[in-house]
This record gives sequence, structure tokens and C-alpha cells, in this order.
Amino acid sequence: CRVFGRRLEHAMRLCLADLAQSLGAREIALHYVASAKNTLVPAALNAIGFVDRGDGLFQATVTPPADLAAHYMDVVDRREPALMAEGA
Repeated sequence: CRVFGRRLEHAMRLCLADLAQSLGAREIALHYVASAKNTLVPAALNAIGFVDRGDGLFQATVTPPADLAAHYMDVVDRREPALMAEGA
């Protein structure tokens, strides 16, 4: 995918952390289904703090790794004003 490496995955990780924290979760779990078109996903998940537990399961603590710079959260702050008003 052309967006990997442009830090979109970092913004996604921070958004997942916010959502998980708001729900009171302590971990985030993702199930990865391998295909010829998504071979970059495991490395991207590892880069944002997920651990490969095998069988397509990736887990991470809710708190993102310290090396994910706070300015990536700026992506969230640029949402459409209508979405922000709805609390999305």
C-alpha cells in the first residue's frame, strides 16, 4: 500500500489507543489475514508496537510506544468539522 511509510500507520495506532482507552481496554488485538496484496502489514504492525502472537493474531498494549511522535495525532485533529461535532 502506498500509504505505509508515510506515518499513516502511526496515526492509526494512536487513534486505536484513544478508542481502546475510552472503552477501558488494556490491550488491542488485531487479526491479520495474509494475502498477496497485504504482505507489508505485519512489518507495519510491528513498527507501531504490535507483537505477532502467531496464527494472524497481533497484540499491543493500549499505551502506544514512546517513539510514536505526538505530532502524528495532528491527523485526527484535522477531521471534518461535521464529524467532530458528532463526536466521531
